[in-house]
Amino acid sequence: MSRSGSRSVPRRALVGLLALVAAGCDGSSPTALPPYLCQPCAIDADCGPAGNRCLDVGAGVVACGVDCSASACPAGFLCAGVTGGGRNCIPRDGVCPAPPDAAIPPADAAADAAGQPDVGGPTDAGGADSREVNCEATSPRAVPTVVYALPDADEQPFLEVLEPAQTTVRVLAYQMGYGGIYDTLLAKAGAGVSVRIIFDVGQRDVNQKYYDALQAAGAEVLWSDPQWPYMHAKVIVVDDTAATVSTSNYSHTWLLAERNFVAQVRDPDDLADLTALFDADWQRAAPNLSCTRLVVSPVNARERILAVIDSATSTLLVESMQFADTEVRAHVAERQAAGVAVRVILADPAWITANADGAAFLAAAGVAPRYLTTPDCHVKAIVADEARAYVGSENLSYTSLSRNREVGLVVTEPDAIQVMTSTFEADWVGATPF
Repeated sequence: MSRSGSRSVPRRALVGLLALVAAGCDGSSPTALPPYLCQPCAIDADCGPAGNRCLDVGAGVVACGVDCSASACPAGFLCAGVTGGGRNCIPRDGVCPAPPDAAIPPADAAADAAGQPDVGGPTDAGGADSREVNCEATSPRAVPTVVYALPDADEQPFLEVLEPAQTTVRVLAYQMGYGGIYDTLLAKAGAGVSVRIIFDVGQRDVNQKYYDALQAAGAEVLWSDPQWPYMHAKVIVVDDTAATVSTSNYSHTWLLAERNFVAQVRDPDDLADLTALFDADWQRAAPNLSCTRLVVSPVNARERILAVIDSATSTLLVESMQFADTEVRAHVAERQAAGVAVRVILADPAWITANADGAAFLAAAGVAPRYLTTPDCHVKAIVADEARAYVGSENLSYTSLSRNREVGLVVTEPDAIQVMTSTFEADWVGATPF
């Protein structure tokens, strides 16, 4: 199914293509579309009866879906799970309206006849169809992402991924540092594992000694492309089977001193995209990110992070080292004005001096921010409605979102969001009002 890129859709259900339900989507061809199906809309109320949703159905189309939990979809439409629960008919190719006699692709018809789902989801991970539908940041994963809070989890989330490495390790490193991560990379390179590391060239003074030692141990090392002011991503991919995407750098000293999150990634599509991104950066080539869940600067990070903010209808939690980007500020203020309960934790303004200005902006918008000093707030995280969250290397600054190389994720897994939400609540109690 052709899908457009992620974009801001406030107060609108976002399509979450779960395993498609063949029953009731067998391509039966009515003489006309059901009422409301594919009509333009702005909110769910525009779409008639309860169960019908206003959806971003793909290819730039925002239109009504129709509840298909107890009835068939017309030909050319799929019965898809939607975020928030329920199932709606949506156009198979993202084009409204579909002709009543639109044919079901033969492969999909065969799957329908066999009672099997015909596109991505937990039963179809990594196939051609799943690669076509898992193009949104919020597309559900076949293998859940697991999020850990630091310093509580220490180095363990990284070492669980690194230590089993048998063939390949790829690393994007803004800053390396002494500790278990560095020691494991040295050991793997010395044992003959293909270890490749891209270091941020702007941090040469910090990274040079690690660059030299890892190269001497057998790793391939490279300074980052100077087109980016900073190669600020923090990614480790091992054997194409597991990865970490984190807000933290790799020094054990800083891991123990700072609030950060690390996500363990094992979904096949995400792993393929992380590998392809690294390989493109290694070759200094443009990566193909036309279909990905990843949040990547300077490609799609701004729009995807703004989309998480704009999706909040009840609560919005922001815990971030920085809060300087004017567009991010405006969107957070708009959510506050819309009645969303917004809370913000920033880094100590004695460390990040621009946060004093960010706090003044928030106060003028009716938000009372706090700053965290124990541990230091190095995290970059946003949680909307306790239902979807951003986590990654992107700071909320213009350079980070629009010029650097950065990598993050949007997570919808309840357990991951619970870790992020409970961490925020604990930090809120310990934080100081500006």
